[in-house]
Amino acid sequence: MMTEMVLQRSGIDQVQAMLRHLDVEAFELFELGAVEMEQLRHLFEAETIGQLERRHAMVEDFKSILGIEEMSWVRADRLEWFDS
Repeated sequence: MMTEMVLQRSGIDQVQAMLRHLDVEAFELFELGAVEMEQLRHLFEAETIGQLERRHAMVEDFKSILGIEEMSWVRADRLEWFDS
């Protein structure tokens, strides 16, 4: 039980460290307005990312903010390869 708590804390610390180095301002390349930039900042807060039950909704929120809703996730293990 204690080991599990230590590992969980370590994971949280790693996420927080990653978020401290995240340059949300780089998304200005998408020519986002102030409202969209604020939405991204909120999306990348540790408290928001910690809501694992919302992880799929957060992906959709991210795509919506950037205006790339038509983009979809492709998992390599779900692809069918055809021989020519």
